[in-house]
Amino acid sequence: MNKIVFCLSMLFIAKICLSAFAGGNGMEGTPYQVSTLNDLQDVANYPNSFFVQINNIDATPTSGWNGGDGFVAIGTGTEPFSGNYNGDGYAINGLTIDRSSELTQGLFGYVTNGAISNIVLTSADVTGASYTGSLLGYGSNVTVTGCSCDGSVHGNVYTGTLIGYLGGVCEISMCCCSGNVTANEMSGGLIGFSQADVVVADCFSTADVITAQAPAIIGGLIGYSSSYIQNCYSTGNVTTTTNSGGLLGMSTGSVEACFWDLGTSGHATSADGIGLPTDEMKENATYLDAGWNSNNWRIDPEQIINDGYPFLSWQDPYGGETLPVTMSSFTATTTSMNYAQINWTTQSESDLVGYHILRGESNDLDLAQTITASIIPGTNTTTEARYEYVDRDVEMDATYFYWLQSVELDGGNELFGPVSVTIAEGEEQDDTPDVSFVTAFSSVYPNPFNPMTTISYSLTKDGMVSFTMFNLKGRKVGETTVHGHEGSNTLTWNAEDLPSGLYFIRMNTDGLQETRKVMLLK
Repeated sequence: MNKIVFCLSMLFIAKICLSAFAGGNGMEGTPYQVSTLNDLQDVANYPNSFFVQINNIDATPTSGWNGGDGFVAIGTGTEPFSGNYNGDGYAINGLTIDRSSELTQGLFGYVTNGAISNIVLTSADVTGASYTGSLLGYGSNVTVTGCSCDGSVHGNVYTGTLIGYLGGVCEISMCCCSGNVTANEMSGGLIGFSQADVVVADCFSTADVITAQAPAIIGGLIGYSSSYIQNCYSTGNVTTTTNSGGLLGMSTGSVEACFWDLGTSGHATSADGIGLPTDEMKENATYLDAGWNSNNWRIDPEQIINDGYPFLSWQDPYGGETLPVTMSSFTATTTSMNYAQINWTTQSESDLVGYHILRGESNDLDLAQTITASIIPGTNTTTEARYEYVDRDVEMDATYFYWLQSVELDGGNELFGPVSVTIAEGEEQDDTPDVSFVTAFSSVYPNPFNPMTTISYSLTKDGMVSFTMFNLKGRKVGETTVHGHEGSNTLTWNAEDLPSGLYFIRMNTDGLQETRKVMLLK
């Protein structure tokens, strides 16, 4: 008996020692760190543990794994995954599963009493028999939060681009998908089949839903639902069958404030939800009037991000923390009539009422007074705006200091300056160089570019500056941190490894977070 116990103990120790994870011990406070593709596959061997992903993972080699069958799904019906996996926003690109005769296929095949969060699947290609989804095939008593997928999913019954089947008490929130799903029955853009004790909230699908079988129960968001669904929408094209719908194929549950696109879906009807024309689907008022939580959703006023449809706050390349005013210059000069002229230029404005100007005879803000009788209205535009104000109440041979105060809709304000000017006879003078006091993201040139462009920025003092690059879906494609010097600085970005398209560059430093759009054309 002692010998048997000893052998089993040695096997258990060996299993721990052979773990290839980058760190951690699988406990809640110190999860296993998933760094490589082999780490990801190894998750299946620790079904009750905690995991955190620490890198983007290239899963394209899985197309050649196991004789072409691809990745082995994490969790099975006999040994389900019951742990906690946090993708931490990192991508898993090119996951391939080709198992058309096997049930419960996906990155996670079978999950009970587990949690999955913050996983980003890109260019996934998943095929299973039934209970198939790129992220999760079969889930019972599971929580899925902040996950997204883009790719193709193929199955028979209970198939969704993100999740195939949900039962038990589940909560799916802040998730989305794009691409397409092809199945014969019970299939949906986001979820194939969803039972009564499931809550689906703040999710969307732009995936097309395709079936060759008629009639078939399919929907742009969910094929069959007896769940509670709130604040969701779908835009994908849905194959026309007897029990198909723009949002839901069949529904015996409850739906609140959910929409589908009448034009892109090809469907005028749905088992539940509200159908709207495309232009209304892209209006912020549609969702605010419906009571959607603005902390969870964003709409790009330029209708570039997510093609103008709402996207989730965690996808926001601006980080949801854009400044009300992005200032690029603020100057004070003397005019030919010996007045003081104040000029300022902004690169973007949002949620702004306008501006006041303060003046003092010393560099002491406490002694300054507001000289604008009424507020100067802001433009609230994402493009460059130029302003001018002339102060005629000045005296010769006197020096004045000016501050610019922005007034925001929520009552907040921000001060810029001071800049100074001395009123004197003679030529017009410019005593204050542009942006001499402003930390600013100046420009990106050339734009469009191929494959390199120069980022120009200025700092009021030496300090660390980080630049993060995002693609159109809000996924991080590059980042760097540099030590900038007081004054003007430049940085070159080489995007030779990226495809053509629209990208965002976000600059972060003390007191400033600002983003520029750039176009890569190859």
